[in-house]
Amino acid sequence: MGSGTVYAVQKLDAADRTAPTVVWADSDEPDEPGRNGAERRNEKGEAGAGKPGDAPALAGRLLPMPPDHAPGPDIGEFGNDYVLTGQDARAVLKESGRDLPAKQRRERERSLEKLRIEGLAGRTYHSEEHGTVTQIQIMRMKNRAGARELHQSYVQLYELLGIFRDGPRVKGHKNATCLLAPKPGKNGLTGMNCTAQVDDLLVTLLVNGAEPLPAKDMAGLMKDQLDHITAPGEYV
Repeated sequence: MGSGTVYAVQKLDAADRTAPTVVWADSDEPDEPGRNGAERRNEKGEAGAGKPGDAPALAGRLLPMPPDHAPGPDIGEFGNDYVLTGQDARAVLKESGRDLPAKQRRERERSLEKLRIEGLAGRTYHSEEHGTVTQIQIMRMKNRAGARELHQSYVQLYELLGIFRDGPRVKGHKNATCLLAPKPGKNGLTGMNCTAQVDDLLVTLLVNGAEPLPAKDMAGLMKDQLDHITAPGEYV
């Protein structure tokens, strides 16, 4: 996330579209042989339980799989349904900015070091009907000011790059921003990036597919995600 939709399109297009995979990574607790992610998840509690800062609670804020979607491809080593805490989350964010120009990459890394990132949860979604792959990530910051600062820095970065097109609005969420990638290249793929701040959370949605991209439908998916955070279980 964060390096722009073009990067996300390339990564998601090359990702392995496999069966559902759940990964729980915690830099403060070493893995034990023979224990998989699901077992560690059960020990910590079901998604949505525990204190607000707990990894399972953060995972519970992710949009449940809609009826017209299926689990999407794995994102690198983390699978297609993952939660990261501590240094792992910061490492993922730094890695995602590697394709930025050197100056912007250094500025972004300095900003990330200053921010108190407490955790990150992500999930991928595949729509056969639309031919799209979507990744949603939720990042928890130490406080609301940190989430607002990071959201603003992302929007400013995309404006600075000057290659993105204005995307559709997200109904009911004025601070959400959606930007469309440049016109598709040789592979015929394009994409869209949406970001929004909700209290101490930064929410991003990255979607890729063939032109014409169903941008309004994907903005609707972002709306469902934000509604799920603000009113769990009530989104339609």
